[in-house]
Amino acid sequence: MNAYINIGSEGLITIFSSSAEMGQGTWTSLPLVVAEEMDAEWADVRIAPSPAFGDEYGDPMFGNMVFTSASRAAAAYFDRLRRYGAQARQVLMRNAAIQLDVPVTELTTRPSQVCHEASGRCLSYAEIAQSSEMPADLPSLESVALKDPKDFRLIGKTVPRYDPPCKMNGSTKFSIDVSLPGMLYAAVTRAPIDGTTVESVDHLEARKSPGVVEVLTGDGVVAVVARQYHQALAARKKLSIQWSDAGAAHNHASATAIQRNVDTARDLERQGIPWDTHGDALAGIASAGEVIEREYSSDFMYHAQIEPLNAVVSV
Repeated sequence: MNAYINIGSEGLITIFSSSAEMGQGTWTSLPLVVAEEMDAEWADVRIAPSPAFGDEYGDPMFGNMVFTSASRAAAAYFDRLRRYGAQARQVLMRNAAIQLDVPVTELTTRPSQVCHEASGRCLSYAEIAQSSEMPADLPSLESVALKDPKDFRLIGKTVPRYDPPCKMNGSTKFSIDVSLPGMLYAAVTRAPIDGTTVESVDHLEARKSPGVVEVLTGDGVVAVVARQYHQALAARKKLSIQWSDAGAAHNHASATAIQRNVDTARDLERQGIPWDTHGDALAGIASAGEVIEREYSSDFMYHAQIEPLNAVVSV
C-alpha cells in the first residue's frame, strides 16, 4: 500500500509503527489511527516496527527523526497517520472499482472490505491487494478525504492493547533475547558525571578474566567485551578507572540546586532557549487587566525506564 501498510494474501494487515512501545500504549494507538482511516478490521491487524527511515517514519515534531520521547507521539503522528490510512483506503477502492468494473463513486468500505451496495458484491482487502498493482502515483495526502469523527469505529473506543498478550506469554522478543552466531557481549562503565572523560584505565586484571576478548575505551565509557555476558560483567568489576574533573555537573550540589534554579528563573535578563513558540506571551501579559504571579519549585526527578538498556549490533 504505502510505507506504513502491507496486506497479505491471508488477510492480515501489517501496519508499521515507528514509535517505540515503552508501556505508554503507542504500539496500539498509532497503528489504530491508520486502521481507522483505512477501515481495517482491528482483528486483522498485525503490528511491526518500522525501519529507521526519517522521511517516511520520522516524528514531525522532532524534525522527522525516528525518535520516541516527551509523550508527544500521538499528537505528532495523528494527522499524518490518518492521511496514510485514508490514502490506503482510496487505493483499495480504486483497484476494487477496476476488478468489479464499476465507478469508484459507487463503492463503500466495511471493515477490511470494499463493497458495491447496488450489486451486493464485496471484495476483501486481501483479494484486492493480491490482484492489483500499486498505482504509479499515489493519491496525494492533501487530497484524500478523512472520516468524520462521528463515524469512528476505533478511535475513542475501547480497543484491546496489542502488546500485553505476547509480553505476558513470553513470545515477545527483546533485543536482550537475541543470540547470533559468534556473538560477543559488552558490559559498559559510563562516566559518573555527564561530560567527564576517561583519564586512565588499569585493565590488566580485567583482561585476565575468563572469556574476555577486549577492553575498549571511548568518550566517557569503558567497555569490556567477552564471549558471555556474565564474563563481561565479572571482568568489568576489575577495572580501575580514573575519571577527569570535567563536566558542568561536577560541582553540582542537590541541597542548593533548587535555589540556584529559582534565582536563574527570576533573572529576566537571562536569555532562555525556546522549546516551542505560539503567539506573543510578553505582549499578552503587558496588555492583561490583571497579572497573577506565583512561584513553584520541585525536586529533580529522572523519568527513566527500569528495564536493562541494551542493543544488538551486527557488523
